[in-house]
Amino acid sequence: EMAPILERRREVITKIVALAVAGFVGGWLGFSVSDRDVPVLIHSMSAAPAAASPGETVRMQYEATRVRSCATHVERLLFAADGQRFVLPDLEFASGTLPIGLDRFAVPTAVPLGTPFGRATYRTINCYACNPSHRIWPICDNPRDIPFTVKPPD
Repeated sequence: EMAPILERRREVITKIVALAVAGFVGGWLGFSVSDRDVPVLIHSMSAAPAAASPGETVRMQYEATRVRSCATHVERLLFAADGQRFVLPDLEFASGTLPIGLDRFAVPTAVPLGTPFGRATYRTINCYACNPSHRIWPICDNPRDIPFTVKPPD
């Protein structure tokens, strides 16, 4: 007599646990997918020196506030005065590598040999993975451009 009652209770408890787990996982997935705020606010950008020859290094300087520590992938391009595009090596930073809060940093960037003289633009696009859903659909910010001049060698 008790066996059917116990079996029914077990079924009810199993369904309640399954629904609770599904609700928790669904809520977590919904939150993760909707978490789309860019975790870095850039306050200023500049090139130092403001003019460099092909083969020389320009330090791209930034002042930023990082509000979260996320894995970061940085795509980098250099656009020359004649419209030529130079693809520079990407940068990768693991989650927890970069400090939270106000940060000042510089990215040394070699001006590619053969870059035409004149106004150039260093462009970055950062993509962030702050939670597991961002590995599939990363948060990418708008392109950031830093102008500088490519000059003939001294």
